[in-house]
Amino acid sequence: MKRNKGMALLVVMLLLALMATLAIGINQFWYSAFNRTLNQQAHIQAKWHLLGGEIFARQWLAESLQNQTVVHFGQRWAQPGQALHTEDASIGISFRDAQACFNINTLNYRFAKAEKLPEISQPTLDENTPPVFRADIARQVFDALLVNLGFTADQIRQLGDSIEAQLTSGKVAFSDISELRPFPGVNRERFMRLKPLLCALPAQKSAININTLGYEQLPLLQALFLNKAPQDALQPLLAARPANGWEDIHDPALQEILLTLHLPPLEGEKLLATRSHYFYARLTTENDRGGYQLQSLLHYKRQKVGVIDRQIRYVGSSDE
Repeated sequence: MKRNKGMALLVVMLLLALMATLAIGINQFWYSAFNRTLNQQAHIQAKWHLLGGEIFARQWLAESLQNQTVVHFGQRWAQPGQALHTEDASIGISFRDAQACFNINTLNYRFAKAEKLPEISQPTLDENTPPVFRADIARQVFDALLVNLGFTADQIRQLGDSIEAQLTSGKVAFSDISELRPFPGVNRERFMRLKPLLCALPAQKSAININTLGYEQLPLLQALFLNKAPQDALQPLLAARPANGWEDIHDPALQEILLTLHLPPLEGEKLLATRSHYFYARLTTENDRGGYQLQSLLHYKRQKVGVIDRQIRYVGSSDE
């Protein structure tokens, strides 16, 4: 009899332990589901805040560029500290000229074979650097930029061959500069140095806006001179830009500055412009679940701004 009572007590204790385990599991499941629901709600809310802010940003950009003959840093779109405030969110907005870079999609020609090209001196200040072969001014500037970033002549050739394999005449092959990451010679360190200097825009004609080049783009500006001028000689050129920018590449004020600074001929002037049609808009917002960021590639044409591409990502909590 005592043995049966002991067995019954043991069964009851096992059932209680099982029920407690099930209760803890169910409680954890519903807690996780509740947290997932809150996170999903926060993500969706932030997404629509950012997309709503993008509409405002497009309108702001269109109004900033309306009736403007050039694009420069003195315009409203380039002013820092812009924000959109709603009842339950604050959205920070900033713009960046997407044409203050070298568009790799302008290299959309079939590279000529090295043995069919004349030998041209390497565009560098170091006369001891071995020569490379180039096809046109866009390739010359691209090669000169790679020289500035420490690529060797062999690496320049290899990278050119890899780009050739991706590009087809009349077709834009690259949608983002990150697609260069697995290419030969482009390790992480070099990619981070290339990132602010290169871009992948849906245009086959180069139009680097000299009015919006920053000092971090000096290696690119030097490459436009085919490396015949040192970077410290080009800093005064950027500093001498008028508040409203140069009207065009043949602006007498620009030509006078080039003569005053005793700079060599601007070999890559065909790649330059003073107007821009592509811009990056960066929008940020934050809620109790963390921060969120939207980057949109915008296209300005005929006083209207369209969206070419957008990327939304979670950037974490500000308390982290």
